[in-house]
Amino acid sequence: MYSKLLAQDFEKTIIIQLLQSANILAHNLKNAENKNYLLRNPFYREILSHPFDFTDDEIIENYMSLIKSLAVSLPIRQLKDYLVDNHYALFTAGMMFFNYHEALVKTASRTVVLRVLTGIF
Repeated sequence: MYSKLLAQDFEKTIIIQLLQSANILAHNLKNAENKNYLLRNPFYREILSHPFDFTDDEIIENYMSLIKSLAVSLPIRQLKDYLVDNHYALFTAGMMFFNYHEALVKTASRTVVLRVLTGIF
């Protein structure tokens, strides 16, 4: 269902709003139960692996902001569960931009990778 929504050819502004809204919602939930419920939603599973137009810097920045927010705001136990449930898509998403030319994106990517590795070991 969500993959059909994500697959539609939306304007860039709608995609950015979607990423920003997902980021704000995930980042601002403080209760672990609420966050668990949200992250088990198929939307958050699919958004990590969706092939956005990564030739657009603004989409990349918002995508990285979302995955960094997920990686940093989750407690270690919840992060481990999320990684396993989603076949390490968060780690893969972080690795995609590990050597990106823009410093903020590169830093966010490395933060995600380090947080995931710290959570695993």
